[in-house]
Amino acid sequence: MQEAENANEKSAGQKRKILAGRDESWKTRGVQPNYHLLNDPYSEEESNNEEKDEILTQEVLTAEVGDEFQTLKEAKESPDWPKWEEAIRTELKQHQEKGTWELVEKPADVVPLTNKWVFVNKRDKEGTIIKNKARLVVKGCGQRPGDYLETHSPVVRIEPIRAILAIAVANRLMIQQMDVKGAYLNGTLKETLYMRQPDGFADGSGRVCHLIKTLYGLKQSGREWNEEFDNKMRRHGYKRLRSDPCVYTRSGEKITAIITVWVDDLLLFADSAESMEAIKHDIRTEWETTDMGEPAKIVGIEISQSPGQISISQKQNIQKILERQGLAEASPVQIPLDPNIKIQSNPDGNEGNRSNSYAQLLGELQFVANATRPDIAFAVNRLASYTANPSMQHQTAIKRVLRYLSGTRTYGITYKYLPQSKISFKGYADAAYADREDGKSTTGYVFLAARGAITWRSGKQSLKKATTKPGRQTGKHVREPKTCNPKKEPLGQG
Repeated sequence: MQEAENANEKSAGQKRKILAGRDESWKTRGVQPNYHLLNDPYSEEESNNEEKDEILTQEVLTAEVGDEFQTLKEAKESPDWPKWEEAIRTELKQHQEKGTWELVEKPADVVPLTNKWVFVNKRDKEGTIIKNKARLVVKGCGQRPGDYLETHSPVVRIEPIRAILAIAVANRLMIQQMDVKGAYLNGTLKETLYMRQPDGFADGSGRVCHLIKTLYGLKQSGREWNEEFDNKMRRHGYKRLRSDPCVYTRSGEKITAIITVWVDDLLLFADSAESMEAIKHDIRTEWETTDMGEPAKIVGIEISQSPGQISISQKQNIQKILERQGLAEASPVQIPLDPNIKIQSNPDGNEGNRSNSYAQLLGELQFVANATRPDIAFAVNRLASYTANPSMQHQTAIKRVLRYLSGTRTYGITYKYLPQSKISFKGYADAAYADREDGKSTTGYVFLAARGAITWRSGKQSLKKATTKPGRQTGKHVREPKTCNPKKEPLGQG
């Protein structure tokens, strides 16, 4: 008993020595010893995890060498460092002009948030680098309850974008794109937060940044920017759609306007050059923007226009996925899944693990299927049922989907102008009876406008049916998306 007590005292004494030797001069937020052991949110364990993340990032970046860097060290080791350094200077100048923070002495007993630099090459639709972008990002993972209240921030869904593109073709609307510079920096921070000086660019005074504006990475930044945008657009007479809070419309005798908002990327739709200029003027009076002209890409979707039609695709995204998987030159197949092979659960019954390469690849394909490729929606949805515990059969099946994409990487959706025909929305639905292992059926539906798909889905039904007729009825009782009902919300068409 005495030996155990001595051992405990010795262990406690060693711990006190370690704590005494630890440099805690940088802490400026209150220590909360009973809050889930978060005395030091930037512990040695987290540092080790960051080193592992850095190694993983280096492995991922080998497929796109020099295109994106997650640390300042990587950017400095790049042959393009002079360009990245200039991009950093531009970013810091922007913060200074917007008054994002003020340097103050460290208040006692508070912990400043850390930050990092993220570097990305901006490319046009041909893949040519047009801009080197450096962005200062605060590590919001260090925020605690009380540092933020509300965090929800909407962005426009892909379905309304496709529906509005179809409407634009049918009504011959002009389409332009704008980018709000430093969008998040326009929001005003309500909470009191402190941050260390920018990584690698501290002035050596030991002061910290008292944040005044919202910064990229803060949990509440997206919400504050969304409120800022909404309040000012309403002053100019724009209204949100009930079905999507990031679609704004304005209609009248002299103007018909639609704006979709994806964080800082704006798509503008107008019925005339005068209306388009009026939209841009309203936006320019509130924020510093970049006029990008006709849209080439938004949300990873490539947009191309020609007389009487608009096409969307993901050629570059698919190409990058194929290159990362080593299948850029794979022999193509005609259909995504082999109809002669019945996909089944992993017979080994190993313990599930959702953090696997299969799940990561499936997530990438899910975005492709949801955005521009309804032809692989069924295959991706079916394979998603085995994400936690994939077998070799599932790995082979997902490679087949990649081989299909290899031969169809240029496929997309085209919306066409139909003379003497008003815009209409048509929906089709069907069900495959009891095609799942548990006896449930698969439902699929698609809605079309301007001869192009605007929304679709393929998924397992929640109920098990005893006959084919109820299964089909369940599949056909598909609710039409609100974004596809111009009678209820005319999208600025009067």
